[in-house]
Amino acid sequence: MESVVVVDGKLTIAAGEKPTPGYSVELSKQRHEDGDLMVEYFIATPPSGRMLPQMMTSPCRRIELPRDWHSVTVVNRDTSQQWVFEHP
Repeated sequence: MESVVVVDGKLTIAAGEKPTPGYSVELSKQRHEDGDLMVEYFIATPPSGRMLPQMMTSPCRRIELPRDWHSVTVVNRDTSQQWVFEHP
């Protein structure tokens, strides 16, 4: 199951458990304007037809947010699911 969290000024986008290596969290768009950030990502899959070991992996991407951030909106490019975080 995918998850997106902000802890201690770090944004973590996790793809959840995957059955093989080769999956990754890739950023497709980033915007920063007046303390408001927008990050768009997608889950990249391994090339089809490729022999891969069968092992559980948990791909993720961690991004350190700028000190002046007010809000961050994270969007999954493929599903349009969206998360919004406000800086207290």
